[in-house]
Amino acid sequence: MNHLNQVVYDKHCHLSESEEMDTREDENGQVQTDIGETDERYLNGDITENSVTNQEEAMEDEDEARSSATLRFVVPNFSRLKETALSPPTYIRNLPWKIMVMPRTTHGQDRQPTRSLGFFLQCNGESDSSTWSCNAIADLKLISQKEGVENFSRKIQHLFYSKENDWGFSHFMTWSDVLDPEKGFIKDDTVILEVSVSADAPHGVSWDSKKHTGYVGLKNQGATWETLDSFMQHDVQELCRVLLDNMESKMKGTCVEGTIPRLFEGKMTSFLRCKHVNYTSSRKEPFYDIQLNVKGKKNIIESFKDYCATETLDGENKYDAGEYGLQEAEKGIFFSSLPPVLHLHLLRFQYDPLTDQNIKINDRFEFPEKLNLEEFLKSEEETDPPVYTLHAVLVHSGDNHGGHYVVFINPKGDGKWCKFDDDVVSRCSKQEAVDHNFGGNEDDITVKHCTNAYMLVYIRDSAIADVLQPVTEQDIPDQLVERLSEERRQETLRRKERNEAHLYMTVQIVTSDSFCGHQGTDLFDPDKINYRCFKVKKMSTLRDFMELVAEQMKYPLEMIRPWPLIYRTNQTCRPVAVDLEVDSNKSIIDIADSTSPWTIFLETVEPDSGLPCIQEFDKESDVLLFFKLYDPKNKRMSYCGHTYMSINSRARSLVPILNDRAGFPEDTELLLFEEVKPNVVERIENIDLPLEKVLDELMDGDIIVFQRADINFADCELPTAKEYFR
Repeated sequence: MNHLNQVVYDKHCHLSESEEMDTREDENGQVQTDIGETDERYLNGDITENSVTNQEEAMEDEDEARSSATLRFVVPNFSRLKETALSPPTYIRNLPWKIMVMPRTTHGQDRQPTRSLGFFLQCNGESDSSTWSCNAIADLKLISQKEGVENFSRKIQHLFYSKENDWGFSHFMTWSDVLDPEKGFIKDDTVILEVSVSADAPHGVSWDSKKHTGYVGLKNQGATWETLDSFMQHDVQELCRVLLDNMESKMKGTCVEGTIPRLFEGKMTSFLRCKHVNYTSSRKEPFYDIQLNVKGKKNIIESFKDYCATETLDGENKYDAGEYGLQEAEKGIFFSSLPPVLHLHLLRFQYDPLTDQNIKINDRFEFPEKLNLEEFLKSEEETDPPVYTLHAVLVHSGDNHGGHYVVFINPKGDGKWCKFDDDVVSRCSKQEAVDHNFGGNEDDITVKHCTNAYMLVYIRDSAIADVLQPVTEQDIPDQLVERLSEERRQETLRRKERNEAHLYMTVQIVTSDSFCGHQGTDLFDPDKINYRCFKVKKMSTLRDFMELVAEQMKYPLEMIRPWPLIYRTNQTCRPVAVDLEVDSNKSIIDIADSTSPWTIFLETVEPDSGLPCIQEFDKESDVLLFFKLYDPKNKRMSYCGHTYMSINSRARSLVPILNDRAGFPEDTELLLFEEVKPNVVERIENIDLPLEKVLDELMDGDIIVFQRADINFADCELPTAKEYFR
């Protein structure tokens, strides 16, 4: 709950102490629009018989995107007001705003009930969205209906959002004062309430900057500076200079070379003049910006006078004039030329030796819309008067530790201002763009605290027509047109993808290469593997998908076979067979059992195998097995490929295959293990039995781990694969 100290009232009204300003709390949780027993309707204006029709016609004529408006609520039968009443909506910044009025009863220190008028402003009250926000200032008024009595008003400034969509005063005025005819605020049991609202463009709702202003903003990409120096004054100048320097560099050798200095470069002359001997010196220097002191200065003219002030060198500070010795002298600067576009940096961030840190100076510092710098220019070459029009005001809200930045721009130099707040652009008044950014607003509730200009851009009147001339299609380079066209095409594709995302699914492919180097259980680590991803339509067939994969991965279709990877009940992830003949015309989403992303192992013919196509696989009689070689000395696993085996073949038949894969002699004795589940490996004791007898629940994707049996590894820390996985 906030408190408002500044109260405006007429000579007949008194407030003994500051009253509360907060979001309203309805006493019974109900919102009603009926007052007493009346059937009359309430409008932002007078009550009429055809109120609904008149309101609809008026709404068609007004600009719903406007930045400010006045709401008016006529409340008859006021003395019988029992519940909360809402005015019809008035649209500002495309949001509905309403006046909310209600009787409020509180108990004072003497425990006696006090009845007051609750008066609030509501914004977007019926919205279900939780992401919107809109900052506004408002003047809440109880309108006088008696000659000689002034309106009673109180001001608010608030960021309206879903949880605080109304703001105002629980005790705007005592109920008895409102009902007292002598006070002048009620007549024929009717009171009139008005709220003047000025709102920023909203965030989190649909706001078409191009439609409302003709301009677009830039989305905030976040801070790009590495330290808190980003909030120091020199970074503003540095960014501006770096930008201009880079643009000037890019323009070299083109038809626009020299544009940057022609627009932004002025010249100043530093001079030194001895008082008693004929000795002078001067140096002319170019500048792209001027830094002006704010501390102790009322306005720009005072700062320019300080900038160009002449300093006397005397006493111990005399100037060494060479052959003339130490001399009393004067030194200073003057402007020998001023540019078409003038950048002024206001030094609002300065070092404070008392606190040993940079502080922000929020003092009031005025700047005009028209700036005449004739008294500071000494030039025989320039004939046009140095009269400038304010084009842009860059504003910082906050302190040296952070804040928010916006810019107000007068795009055509005609006094019609726009506010650029990240990607939201809106129309605004001259007062909001200029007057509210002088600084020194700590006591004004309608202006954000610590909000003030830190950079100004002026355009010379004689150059406005040239600098702000309309941009035609012929002015835009072909490369930029092509780039923008490509960006629009990409955005169209992305929008189409978003709209059609529900029609697609992701398929992740792993190959044998992904298994090499894996040291854990299963064939790979899903958190570390790099998948080859495909976005495919859910209803596309398996045949269509395989043709796409073959094309993208540069394999003939007959040399690849998909094996979907599934998680078994024993927490392992292994491949399962797909019947290509039966399932080729089934949809991907059905085969994947609605799983997205769907992960498959893509089996391929080895390049050096010489095979023209992938080996036939019989789901009924064959099984897919994978092999790993364990090296006890190095405690390391090596992937040794896979093969198809008949389920009736004996485990011993694997030995020559494994010796060949490992590069061992054909008759090398081996120890065979089955990788059953995470951290569980069982030795295959009798290798003369069929695979279906020696492997636990023989299935496709089973993993055989083997190691040499003809070498004694008893001295090794982990002598067998069983200890390795334990």
